[in-house]
Amino acid sequence: MLREKRAPRGRKAAATTAKKVVKTRGRTKGSANKVSHPMSVLHKELQALKAALQSAKKKVRTAKKEATQFGTKTAHKLAEAAANEKAKLESKAAELNQKIKAMRIGERVHALYEQVKKAEAEVEAKVKQFQHQLTDKTMDDFERALASFKKKWHKRRAQVNAKRTGAKRKKLVAKAKAAATKVERHVKRLERKATGRVVVAKKKIGAAVRVAKAPVAKKPAAKKAAGRRGRPPKAQ
Repeated sequence: MLREKRAPRGRKAAATTAKKVVKTRGRTKGSANKVSHPMSVLHKELQALKAALQSAKKKVRTAKKEATQFGTKTAHKLAEAAANEKAKLESKAAELNQKIKAMRIGERVHALYEQVKKAEAEVEAKVKQFQHQLTDKTMDDFERALASFKKKWHKRRAQVNAKRTGAKRKKLVAKAKAAATKVERHVKRLERKATGRVVVAKKKIGAAVRVAKAPVAKKPAAKKAAGRRGRPPKAQ
């Protein structure tokens, strides 16, 4: 019997890779409209790398086993190539892990910044609300203070006005009393003058009446020498 010819490993792997690429392209066309999160993309890449790394580890174990078993240069080269491929995959996986960690840190930082912004916005809103409350309270307090000030001011002004009114009344009363006193004095002077004229007139009338009633008597002629008084005549 004739044995069926097996396809080379490299060609089979290439065909398998081509099928995967075709499948991937088909998925990409179907999911072109969907926007995936970068973190999910990185996680998918990491999962693929982990799977490839597991396969690479198996290849390394197999290649080492064959190299130990057969000891040929080709086997050693295959083992070395498998080890190099494994190292590359491990390096890529480490870089990808680092990217994922950095992205997680970035997301946490972004979340923290968002919390800070939210807190700042809440603080600003509370400050504005408190400011409005203070404005309203200020107006109310101003009205109350103004009313209280008006009441106190009117009370003090009333006291001041009462004092000033009392002082003005005193001054005017004193002035009126002085004027009344002056008028009274003037009236008394007028009354005294009037009374004196009446008395004099009465005296004159009484004397005239007495003179009219008394008889007229002739006086005896007096001697010139005897009746003359004063300095003696000069001697010639």
